[in-house]
Amino acid sequence: MENESTNNELSNDESSKNELLDKAEKYVTDFYQNQMPPEYVYHDLDHTINVVDSVNDLMEAYTISDEKIENLQLAAWFHDTGYAKGPKEHEIRSCEIATKWLKEQQFPQGRIDSVCELIMSTKLPQNPRNELEQIIGDADMAHLGKKTYWERCDLVRQEMAHLTGKHMTEKEWIEFELHFLENHAFHTAIAEKEFGKRKHKNIRELLKQKIRLYPNSGLPKDAADIFSKKIKKITMFGQLSNIRHSFPCKLEDTRTSLRYIPSIINTHVLHDYCEHPF
Repeated sequence: MENESTNNELSNDESSKNELLDKAEKYVTDFYQNQMPPEYVYHDLDHTINVVDSVNDLMEAYTISDEKIENLQLAAWFHDTGYAKGPKEHEIRSCEIATKWLKEQQFPQGRIDSVCELIMSTKLPQNPRNELEQIIGDADMAHLGKKTYWERCDLVRQEMAHLTGKHMTEKEWIEFELHFLENHAFHTAIAEKEFGKRKHKNIRELLKQKIRLYPNSGLPKDAADIFSKKIKKITMFGQLSNIRHSFPCKLEDTRTSLRYIPSIINTHVLHDYCEHPF
């Protein structure tokens, strides 16, 4: 009888957690459909769902308590809701929206604080302080290493144009994306394993486009191949996290040293869009 009672308690506890997450999903879905301005074509419900899915995938590589798993999932659902009032300081507003809703669900204040800390950790540049913040940070950037990168990349460009009224040229946009991807590194080994290879492939394709559109950039025609060799060399020594320190400022192998020209990105566009749109 005692074991049966304990099993029932565990079952009820699990059911209540699933119920809370179901409610959160419904609330955030309704929020995006009714309160998110239509110009947010990248920071939409699809992005949020992708982040939630990526959080769930990455968590499988860790031993994490049920409570912390739920905190992560809640943070993923609410992390970009603050965009409803604009990109600047949207993480703070996301925390406010999450806090209000969670209090209505009589969620413990200590755990609300934990959810908000996870939401705030997605602010760029990311500086995660613990394992959970690393996971949600990588989940938020997972699209950089997925097949959907090009589709999502185009939506970022559309969103920036809608919000700033300024349109980057093809050259400027490629430079913008190269700069971001080359200076990004996943925090967790599992994210690098799952998304790193595709991200590096995307960088290689961007390099090819840059050479085609900007032949006087100073890059040799085989720059994309050199980048691939550099990636393989670094991978052999288990130093993938250091790629952002060796590229793009300097891309070199035993025979070649390349230096990137100064960025042609319109810095006013980036500033108006709160440093980076993600």
